[in-house]
Amino acid sequence: MTEKMNNQSNIDRFSGFADTYDRYRPAAPGIVAEVVRLYLGKMPATVVDIGCGTGLSTLLWREVAAAVVGIEPNGDMRAVAQSKAAECKNVRFIKGYSNATGLAAQSVDVVTISQAFHWMDHDTTLTEAARILKPGGILAVYDCDWPPVLDWQIEKEYHRLHSLCNEISLRATPSVDRKDKSKHLAAIQGCGLFSYVRELVFHHAEPMDADRMAGILLSQGGIQAALTADERVKPELERFAAFVRERMGTQTTMALFSYRMRLGIR
Repeated sequence: MTEKMNNQSNIDRFSGFADTYDRYRPAAPGIVAEVVRLYLGKMPATVVDIGCGTGLSTLLWREVAAAVVGIEPNGDMRAVAQSKAAECKNVRFIKGYSNATGLAAQSVDVVTISQAFHWMDHDTTLTEAARILKPGGILAVYDCDWPPVLDWQIEKEYHRLHSLCNEISLRATPSVDRKDKSKHLAAIQGCGLFSYVRELVFHHAEPMDADRMAGILLSQGGIQAALTADERVKPELERFAAFVRERMGTQTTMALFSYRMRLGIR
């Protein structure tokens, strides 16, 4: 049953650009672990990061938890994650699905899903998260908004190009199924598996230069799919990169990533 719920097109969407993804996207901010520890009331023994990608959201926990498991179905993404964690004895990455982790029931303190819940089947994913969480354990689903807060003219052009590429990629790969992020909280509240659910928002500042700003756009799955599907996309991306360099020059500034985190207490 769970195999049928996992859309292979969603998984394949992130093949072929794992290094770009890892280079430009933000790592999970420390406040995620601070909030989770506050609600858990103790240091977590085991944290599971589902849909972990290249480990940007997983490695946050290496100094916090005794054992950390990243679960990722995409081989390209998982390979990058494994290479980064080669020296981390308490971190491991395994192939698995959000609704079929292969982990024992009531065996983990924390389940996190970063920038990935919109690619998953909500009902079966929440059932699996609740199954592997200990009583009182925490589910944390969080995403940042794109693009980061930086320069309104750059942001406007980012949105224009992102919308264009999404239209192209959806025509090229109509089987891709992307959920509406604004419905994440309602999905967790409505499943009836958690004793308490809430949403919180925060900002996280990271250094940003022109190269990284252009790279963040390239790290999006829809952009990569559009690049493959339509030869007109590449010059558009080149124009965007040139526009960003024109606006930012060689300076590095602090950009704000705006996050939304939904918490469920088992």
